[in-house]
Amino acid sequence: MNSAGGRAGHGFPPPDTGLVIAAFMDVLANDEMVEPDTDFFDAGGNSVLAGRLVARVARTFGMKIKLKDVFTYRTPDELAGRLHELSRAPARPR
Repeated sequence: MNSAGGRAGHGFPPPDTGLVIAAFMDVLANDEMVEPDTDFFDAGGNSVLAGRLVARVARTFGMKIKLKDVFTYRTPDELAGRLHELSRAPARPR
């Protein structure tokens, strides 16, 4: 597990931006198209929905991120990049 608790260094491919866009659209539940550079909060996200996005990432991609990651990596491109970083991080001993 990596520092965020996700699976890292075990050959799991990180999700691409398109999959993160789908997660954003599902959590935001609006009809507006989410682009790779769409800011989660500008698109209607809030702290409750950010928590849902964290849960969705864990459920869909098998990777745990922190709530602060959604506030820091606010676009699908940025969050996909963060997930890629986490997937490449060496596993930390328990």
